[in-house]
Amino acid sequence: MRGGVTLDEMYATSYDDREGFVKLIQSNMETTKKTQLPFF
Repeated sequence: MRGGVTLDEMYATSYDDREGFVKLIQSNMETTKKTQLPFF
């Protein structure tokens, strides 16, 4: 899996880092919807 993290690593991330992950994921989802590519 590309860019995978363990549960322990996620627990160790800061709130700001998790916010950044959410923004990145949302951006990727929007791009996928616009280009009509399959999600998975």
